[in-house]
Amino acid sequence: MIVQSLSKNQTGQALIEALLALTFAVVIITAVVIAVITSLSSATFTKNQNQASNYAQEGLDVARNMKESDPQTFFGLNGNYCANMGISLTGSGNCTVGIYTQNVFVDDIASRCAAGKGSFVISTVSWNDGKCQNSGDKCHKVQLDSCFYNLNSVPNP
Repeated sequence: MIVQSLSKNQTGQALIEALLALTFAVVIITAVVIAVITSLSSATFTKNQNQASNYAQEGLDVARNMKESDPQTFFGLNGNYCANMGISLTGSGNCTVGIYTQNVFVDDIASRCAAGKGSFVISTVSWNDGKCQNSGDKCHKVQLDSCFYNLNSVPNP
C-alpha cells in the first residue's frame, strides 16, 4: 500500500487555492444578488408609475365624462378636485388611493385654452417609495393635461 503525503508547501498552496475559489464565488453571488435587487426595485417603480398613469388618465376621463354629461356644471368648475372613484369631480383635491395622491385641477380662464370657450384640466398623481429622501414627501409624479372645449356654446356677436 502506497501512502501519498502532501508536503507543507503543497498543503499551503491548496489552502490558498480554496480561499481564492471561495472569494471568487462570494463575489459572483454578491453581483447576482445586487442585480436581482436592482431589477426588482426597477420593476416595482415601473408598476407604480404605470398605476399612477392610469389614475391620472382616469382623472381626465372623469372630467371628460362630466363635460359631456353636464357641460354647464363642468364649465363652472375652477380649482382642485378629486376624481371621486372614477365617477365625478368632487371635494377639494388631493384624494389618497393607497400610496397615490390624486389631484384634478380645472382652470376655466387658462391662457392655454381659449378663455371663455374651454377649460384647462391638469390631472396629477404623486406617490413616494423607499427612494424618496423625506418619507413625508411625494417625490414621484405623473401629470397629464388637456383642454376641454365647450362645443355647445354660442359665440357672442
